[in-house]
This record gives sequence, structure tokens and C-alpha cells, in this order.
Amino acid sequence: MERFKNIVWYVVLNGAFAACVFYGVSGEHPGIANLTVFFVWVLFIGSVIVSLNLENEKARESVEKIAKHRSVPRWMDQALDLVLTITFIYNGWFVCGVVYCIHSLLMVATKESAKKLYAERTAEANAKPKG
Repeated sequence: MERFKNIVWYVVLNGAFAACVFYGVSGEHPGIANLTVFFVWVLFIGSVIVSLNLENEKARESVEKIAKHRSVPRWMDQALDLVLTITFIYNGWFVCGVVYCIHSLLMVATKESAKKLYAERTAEANAKPKG
């Protein structure tokens, strides 16, 4: 049930963002365009902050938790990011396209780093003698 709930949240949140992107780049809805630009920059700033604070124990634990419990397969998440990046660039929103692409790459790298740190920490904990 928890996995289903996570998938629903993923579809709702990413679907709303994708709808904002598609309506925003059409040029017919300037308010939605502004909202889209705002969300792209918030995502980018958030991913930079998370990747810079990965050495922080609480931040690392949060990223490890997210990396271990994906709501959808990685390819699905990356396909959506690729489609949105292409949409931005195709419609002339080059800055948003580049910023969103960097955000996507940072999140993939951050999740991979968190997995490695988690594996190292688990190996260290298993290597310590008990008793």
C-alpha cells in the first residue's frame, strides 16, 4: 500500500510539474510560465544544497532513504527529466533547460554517492567485532 501511495504522489507531483512546463512554454499562460521558472530554480537550488551537504549525517541519511525507496524505476524518472529538458530547449527556454538538466544530473550523482556511502557504512558496521 505504501508503494502505491508513493507512485500516486510521484504521478501527481511530476504530472503537475510537466503540465506547468508544457502550458508555460506554449506562451499562452504567462503566469504558469513564471511558476515553471520558479519551480525549476527551486529544484536546482535544492539539489545543489543537498549535494553540497552530503557529508552532513542527517542530509546523507535522508538521501540514503530516498535512494533506497524509489517510487518508480530510475529509467522512468530519467525519461521524464529528459523529456522536460528537451521541451525547454526545443521551445527556446535554454537557461531553464540547462538548469533543469544540471539539477537532474546532480540528483543522480547525489543518489549514487549516498548509495556508496551507505554501502561503506554498512560494511564498516559489519566488519566491527561484536562483543
